[in-house]
Amino acid sequence: VLMSFGRSSYRAMRGTLVVTQQNARLAEALRKERDLAQATLRAKDLFLAGVTHDLRQPVHAMALHLRYLRSLNADQLQPDTIARLCEPMEGAMRAMSSQLTRLLDLSRLEAGEVQPLRRNIALGPVFDAVSAQFDAQAAEKGLRLRLRPLSVSVDTDPRMLQSIVDNLVANAVRYTRSGGVLLAARRRGAYVLLTVMDTGPGFDEASLPELFTAYRRFDDRARSSTTDDGGQGLGLALVRKQADLLGLALHVRSVPGRGSSFTLRLAPA
Repeated sequence: VLMSFGRSSYRAMRGTLVVTQQNARLAEALRKERDLAQATLRAKDLFLAGVTHDLRQPVHAMALHLRYLRSLNADQLQPDTIARLCEPMEGAMRAMSSQLTRLLDLSRLEAGEVQPLRRNIALGPVFDAVSAQFDAQAAEKGLRLRLRPLSVSVDTDPRMLQSIVDNLVANAVRYTRSGGVLLAARRRGAYVLLTVMDTGPGFDEASLPELFTAYRRFDDRARSSTTDDGGQGLGLALVRKQADLLGLALHVRSVPGRGSSFTLRLAPA
């Protein structure tokens, strides 16, 4: 009787444990599916909110210029007049294209659709791309863009690293009114440090927790609707997402009125 009771208890306990393990696996699978669905919804909401928020201003600017262009008489359509009207429209188109690219990248990161493709890359081409993209923009603002490359290879995703550096340099050039921007690479122990430093307005320590939040900007009072170049606070949010995905430490320092620096710690190849 005792042996029969023991066998029955063992079968019952074993069945309970099996069911408990199955329930735990099912709950974990459901949790992952729920998280994936929530991430997809956040990405969709972020993209829709971004399209509404970011593209409204350049579309409105283009509509105003088109309305003015249509109001001109035939004898007023001189080449210099058309060129003067087309220039801000082209700027609005570039802003729309840039913002759409950032929104798509950020939405894909939020949805977990992007995975890093690591390989050994030289840092030289990263500096070359920054020079080609921002030299003229910095010179137009009277800024000095200095580059201090390092002959070294690192292990990372080249596209994501270029995106991070481009966004950091773009922010530095956008918000710096005098002085310059420095992009430098240097060795520090077993790592390579990549730093973007500017002489811009900086920010206080209390602003750090919100620094990488999408659509959070700290220069609203200084913005002008006629001169703003389309930055809507997406660059640093994208930088944080990509740095986290690559497992890169990102250190930020800033002194109000004196400038800021953003430093990435890379592993050499």
